[in-house]
Amino acid sequence: MHGLRVAIDLGQGWQLMGTPSLWRSALDSATWWYAVDDHLLRVHADGPTADGRCRVAVETLQGEPVPSMVLLALDWSGAPGATGDVDVAGGALTVRAPADALSGAAPDARLEVRVDGCELKEVGDDAALFSDGTSRGEPVVTMRLGAARSWSVELTARTTGADGDGPPARERGWSDVGRMVGLGTEAAGPAADLLRRLDAITGWYAHDALVHYLSPRGLEQHTGGAWGTRDVCQGPVGLLRAWGAHPQWRELLLLIFRAQHERGDWPQAFDFLPAHRVDVVDTAHGNVVYWPLLALGQYLVATADHGILDEDVTFTGDGSPGSTASLLHHVQRALDAVESTFVGGYSLPAYGHGDWNDSLQPADPGLARQMVSTWTVVLQAEALRRLADVVGERHVETASRDDRTGLHYSLLPMIHAIAGDLLSPEEARAHLAIVAEHLTGPDGARLFDRPVAYRGGPVEMFQRAEASTFFGREIGIMYVHAHLRYAEALARVGDGAGLLRALARAVPIGVTDLVPSAAPRQANAYSSSSDGAFADRYQASRDYDQLLAGEVALEAGWRVYSSGPGLFLEVLTQGMVGLRHAGDELELDPVLDPALGSVSATLETSVGALRVEIRAGEAGFGPVSVTAGARPLSVRRLENPYRVGGVAVPISEVAAVAGTGEPVVIQLG
Repeated sequence: MHGLRVAIDLGQGWQLMGTPSLWRSALDSATWWYAVDDHLLRVHADGPTADGRCRVAVETLQGEPVPSMVLLALDWSGAPGATGDVDVAGGALTVRAPADALSGAAPDARLEVRVDGCELKEVGDDAALFSDGTSRGEPVVTMRLGAARSWSVELTARTTGADGDGPPARERGWSDVGRMVGLGTEAAGPAADLLRRLDAITGWYAHDALVHYLSPRGLEQHTGGAWGTRDVCQGPVGLLRAWGAHPQWRELLLLIFRAQHERGDWPQAFDFLPAHRVDVVDTAHGNVVYWPLLALGQYLVATADHGILDEDVTFTGDGSPGSTASLLHHVQRALDAVESTFVGGYSLPAYGHGDWNDSLQPADPGLARQMVSTWTVVLQAEALRRLADVVGERHVETASRDDRTGLHYSLLPMIHAIAGDLLSPEEARAHLAIVAEHLTGPDGARLFDRPVAYRGGPVEMFQRAEASTFFGREIGIMYVHAHLRYAEALARVGDGAGLLRALARAVPIGVTDLVPSAAPRQANAYSSSSDGAFADRYQASRDYDQLLAGEVALEAGWRVYSSGPGLFLEVLTQGMVGLRHAGDELELDPVLDPALGSVSATLETSVGALRVEIRAGEAGFGPVSVTAGARPLSVRRLENPYRVGGVAVPISEVAAVAGTGEPVVIQLG
C-alpha cells in the first residue's frame, strides 16, 4: 500500500476504495466515483497551490453517509519502514520525521494533517488493518472518522519551523503549466484541427515533462528509478528551453556534471537527490558521454553565459566524492574520455555497451570494441560542433545493407545528420525519401526497416533485442522519442505539413483519425512507444508487414515518465513556432503548414511572455518581415543549408513588447 487511501464501512466491515466506477484527471486534480450497493461516493484530490499542500475531499452523493477510515502509508527518505512520532490535537495530527529521515538535513520535517467536516474519532497504527487487531509494524497511520455527507483531509509537508517559513504559496500551481505554451488559429480544415490537438496537449505534456524533471519515477516504476543521463539532457533540457527558463537550465547542467566521473565519463543513470546519491559510475553506453556536452553547448548558444565554465563542480569518485574542478575542466575530461574510445587510426568512437537504442547491446565484447555506430558518430559531430567553432569534416554513412543482422536502414543516423546540418540538400532529400519508403509505419517513423531477429533466447549479436520476449519500446521499433527527432529534422528542412502531422501523431487526442489501427489509450498522457499487439516475437517477425499495412492494432506503451514530453515541447516551440534564444538575440524561424494560414502563439521567453502572430505564406518558412505594432524590427538572416533560414532579432527589441499582449507579427515567404 502506498500514499493516502480511504476505506468505508457499509455494514460488512471495512473495505478499501480501490478501482473506481469512473475516474477523471485534470492538471491539478483527480476525481474518483464509486457506485457501491445503493451508495454513490465521490473522492476529489487536488493540489491547487505551489506550496505542496494536497486536499482530498469525500462526498456521499447517494445513500446515507457511512463511517470512513483514512490510511496514511509513510515512506520517509532515509528511514524506510519507520512511522515517526504522531501528535494529535483536536481534528489535526502531526507526524514528525524519524531521526534518520532526509539524512538529518531537516530535523523539524513533518507531515501536518487536518480533518474538516467530520469527527476524528481515533488515531491509531496499522493494527486497524488486521482482523485480529494486532500491529505488524507497518509504517501506517490510521484515522477513524465519523459518518458525514461531506468531509476532507488536507496534507501539508513541512521541512521548516514555524508556519510560513517555507516557500510562499501562489494563487495558482499546476494551472500555470497549461498556459506556458499556447497555439491558436482561425483557419478551418484538417490542418487546423491538428493544430488544436497540439494546443490541447501542451499542458499535459508539460505536466509529464515536469514529472520526469522533478521526480525520477513513472507510472510503471513508482517505487524506483533515477535520471538517465541521456534522458535528462533531452527531456528536462527541452522543457526548460521551451519555457525560456535559463537559470533552472544552468542549475540542471551543474547537477549533471556533478555526476561525471573523474575519468571523464558518466553513468547510465544517477539519482539527483542528495540523500540517494551514490558516488559510483558503472559502464554506460558509448553515446552517453556526448549528451551532457551537447546540452552544455545548447545552453551556451542560448544564453552566452560563459561564466558557467568557471563554476567549480565536484566529480563523482569511486565510493566517495571526487576532486573539484571548473566546469571547463570537466569538459576537457569528457573530451579525453571521448578520445580514449576511438577505434584505432580513426576519430570514430567504438560502439561500446550500446548506442541510443538500449536493446542493441553487443553480445560479444570484442565486437563492442571494434564496431562503430553511425548514429553515435553523428551525435559526436553535433555535440562537438556545439562546443567549438569548427570540428573537422566528417563523412557519415547513414544507410547500409547488413546481411548479418538483417537490418538495412536505421532512422536515427539519418535524421540527426539532417538536423545537425551534416548533409547536403541533395543528401537530405535522399535520406528523407528512404525514411518515407522504408522507415515509416501507420504511427510514424520507426527505428529500423524491420525488427531485430528473435531466436528464442540465444543471442548472437545484440543482447536484449534478440533475447527479450516483449515486443515493445525499442524492440517494437516505434519509439515515439525517435519519431519526435524525425519531426525535428522535418522542421530543419522546412516541411511544414509533414512536421504538423508528425507532431500530431505523437498526441493521443483523436489519434485514430491519423492512425486508424491505434488501440484506445489514455488521451492525456504521453506514451513512449506504439507497440504492435502481437502474441509473441515469432508472430511479430512473421506478420510485421501486416502491421505496416495497418492490419495489426497498435497499443500505447510506457506512460508519462520519459524525456519525450519535454522533447515534444522543444520541437513544438523551437522547431514549429521557431522561437530560439541565442545570447542577446532571439531567433525567429517558424515552419508551418501553409494550409494553416495564420497561427497565433504565446510562449515564455527570458524577457517575459511573448505573443507572436505567424502568417504562413506560400512556403511556410523563411520570414520576409517581422513587425511589432507596425514597427519593423531589426533582422539578421540565419543560415540553413536546406532552405531559406529564419531571422535573428535583438532581444532588446522583443523585450519592449513582451508581457504587453502586443504581438510580434512574422510574415513567412
